[in-house]
Amino acid sequence: MQAWEIAKKDLLLQGRDMRALTVLIILPMIFITILGMTFGKLLGWQAENQILKIAFVDNIDYPSIQEDGEGQREGYFHLDADQKKRNARQLFVNMMNSLQKRDGIKVEEVESTEAAEAKIAKGDVAVAVLVGPEFFKRIDDYHDGIRVEDLMDQDRPDGKLKEGLSALDMSVTQRKGFEGTGSVVEQMVFADTLRIIVSYVACTDPQLHRRNAAKCKEWAVEYDKDAPRPTPDVPDPNKKAGDAKTSAVYNKIVPGLTVMFVFFLINIMARSFIAERDIGTLRRLRIAPLDATSLLLGKVLPFFLISIVQTTILFSAGKLIFDMTLGPEPWLLVPTVLCTSLAATSLGLLVSTIVKTDSQVSAYANIVVIGMAGLSGCLIPRDLMPPNMLLMGKPMPHSWAVIAFREILVEDNVIPDHHVVFQSCAILIGFSLIYFLIGVYNFAKSKQ
Repeated sequence: MQAWEIAKKDLLLQGRDMRALTVLIILPMIFITILGMTFGKLLGWQAENQILKIAFVDNIDYPSIQEDGEGQREGYFHLDADQKKRNARQLFVNMMNSLQKRDGIKVEEVESTEAAEAKIAKGDVAVAVLVGPEFFKRIDDYHDGIRVEDLMDQDRPDGKLKEGLSALDMSVTQRKGFEGTGSVVEQMVFADTLRIIVSYVACTDPQLHRRNAAKCKEWAVEYDKDAPRPTPDVPDPNKKAGDAKTSAVYNKIVPGLTVMFVFFLINIMARSFIAERDIGTLRRLRIAPLDATSLLLGKVLPFFLISIVQTTILFSAGKLIFDMTLGPEPWLLVPTVLCTSLAATSLGLLVSTIVKTDSQVSAYANIVVIGMAGLSGCLIPRDLMPPNMLLMGKPMPHSWAVIAFREILVEDNVIPDHHVVFQSCAILIGFSLIYFLIGVYNFAKSKQ
């Protein structure tokens, strides 16, 4: 009887085993779904109640904005009142959009301070940013307003920005209990605002204006090209929070759980060996004209093929159901899947030659599978694990499989490091050879 005949027999037997199907396919899908939602907050997938909501109020005194006075910006460009009003509005919009780009923040504009306070009272928003009537005047007035030297050195004793956000006639108010959050938002808004207004302030300075006439002309055109009341670039309110980041979450969750459940083959292989010992099939196979290596290859091959099918199904489900990306070079998954399956089935062979009873499988094999998974980054993403724990997981094949998969499943615009992937595959092959040789030795010397 050839090794392939033994493999075909075991494939037929495993195909009828619904318990194995549940453990290898259905259970991983359940874990992936649950852990994906659980770890979503840590990895950037935020639900609506995990987002900081901020209201912006435009209280700029537009009627008081007048056209450039005589000599102001003379010889380069001249802004009339309507143009300057559009510029004032554009600066406000840019401040909103800048804050909106930060992760975990949702910005909305409300019509008045009273409306913002009402939203805070109802809990609709946590913080409100109030842009006061004098905001634009303090930026546009070269003689009495903010100057470039104030922006360059905000802490100087005679500087106009030493009072922080209030120097720009802006303020932040927050819900009770969110004082710390309000302080952080105030610092973010202040930093963003200074970055946004610096070009406008520079172009109000006659000396800088003359020196950078071309840039100031470009700036004037840029700020004047939009509609009189430009609209903030806020997200679609009908779009669920975190949709854009869901795939990134599952790119971290799916590989680790897939590796863990690939190694669950250890339990199934061990129980298969025990069942054949109990009914005497294994003893009869040993007296057939086969050496131990060929016999064990026949026993390992079906589980190797099952592992490949299992991994393919789980990654396909990750792509189709959870919108997981497969990275810019999906072909790298092929050698990684093969090497991971080889390591798992070789370790399964080793454990199968050690355990003697079903209770030993439950005790020892589960400890091996779950313990290795926990230390290697299968259950918790490796970038959230402490360094000492990562070091402890290095002597385990799980770690190298996870490292390879996560290197491949990077963002679509990032090329994976081939050296990392193939080094991990080489180490997995090394583990496989060690496990298989020890398994063959154990089997050859046993009397079963």
